Amino acid sequence: MARFNFRLQKVLEARISFEDQAKRELGEAQRKLREERRNLEDFIRNADDFRSEMAERRRQGSTVQRFRDDLQQDWMNKRRISDQRHRLKKAEEWMEKKRQNLIQAMKERKVMEKLREKHLLQFKKAVRREELKFSDEVAGVRAAQQTDKYVGVNNG
Repeated sequence: MARFNFRLQKVLEARISFEDQAKRELGEAQRKLREERRNLEDFIRNADDFRSEMAERRRQGSTVQRFRDDLQQDWMNKRRISDQRHRLKKAEEWMEKKRQNLIQAMKERKVMEKLREKHLLQFKKAVRREELKFSDEVAGVRAAQQTDKYVGVNNG
């Protein structure tokens, strides 16, 4: 019996490999995005804590120098938060790009799998046709033998 051989099997395997790679890259992008979000949350929490401390120092009385230092630190905190928001946005864009890459890789793999299924179906139909042809030939030979046998009996 013939064995099914998908001529594009290596291409299908490559597409599966590309999809696996895209999944790993998306996972890494998601991990990086979570890390950037945590960092932003930490910066915001630290800035809020600092502002509370700064307000408390003002109530208790503070030197002009300490007030300047606090304003400088507050500005630095705002700058860190702004920079972190920018990094977070870049991480979101990177993750979205990796997500789109995965979607494309999945589509390409599915196309190859559907093509393989189509070829397998055609192969099975061809094998079935061959089996029917063979059984028809066998039945025809037997029928001819039976006919010859009966014809020989009647003639004898």
